[in-house]
Amino acid sequence: MPAAREITVRDLLTNTAGFGALFDGSPLDVATVERGLGAGPFSPQLDPEEYLARLAGLPLAAQPGERWLYHACTDVLSVLLARAAGRPLGTVLTERVTGPLGLRDTGFRARDARRLTAAYLPDGADLALLDGADGIAARPPVFEGLAAGLVATAGDVLAFLAALADGGGPVLTPGSVAVLTTPSLTGRQRETAGDFLPAGVSWGLQIGVRVDDGLPGGWGWDGGTGTTGWADPARDLVAVLLTTRGYGGPDDDLGAFWRALHRCL
Repeated sequence: MPAAREITVRDLLTNTAGFGALFDGSPLDVATVERGLGAGPFSPQLDPEEYLARLAGLPLAAQPGERWLYHACTDVLSVLLARAAGRPLGTVLTERVTGPLGLRDTGFRARDARRLTAAYLPDGADLALLDGADGIAARPPVFEGLAAGLVATAGDVLAFLAALADGGGPVLTPGSVAVLTTPSLTGRQRETAGDFLPAGVSWGLQIGVRVDDGLPGGWGWDGGTGTTGWADPARDLVAVLLTTRGYGGPDDDLGAFWRALHRCL
């Protein structure tokens, strides 16, 4: 469908640009995956120009601002950031985020591949290898993308979330953190997300935000490869858990970790 209006940066930040992961087996969903534009678990194995060309060749799944769709908006933002800065995204990340925060182990490839472990996905009663210790995460990326392209340690993720929870310094102002972590979706937009936004969770600017006070957490996100990281400033709590086992379905998550953690408070 043709767009009724131009797509804005805010549409990309809120994942409401009209394109993204559908997970519904529709012809558009199939075409998205066949073109190498599917949602993770790795960044596209395409250079940015080819990625954008293939994405532009697909129809929109919804009008801009109409529906929340995961993943692809973050990859488009990654290209936009690099173009706006006039430098590779990895350089921007180092200069603006990981350098000031001292996150030495966060980047688009492992600094020391010997420290990588293998990653797995459920396969019936067994586990199937997703990526070996000498796999994609150990090599220079074809596409530097923030949707699924970063390698990090639990310590680095914890330090990043803690910095935001403490007001954002030295990378963001408290006002910017407040905007980032304020729910941005309408009720209708949350409904269109289906099961991909858990009950009681909305979306800020590229981050999940709890909107049900009865649930533990404040803001953060879970990764499909079996990772979770949330900050709960009201309880002075930041916690991260990185596993090597990915999710097997929508009911397979790490909620038990958070419930157990909050029972200990």
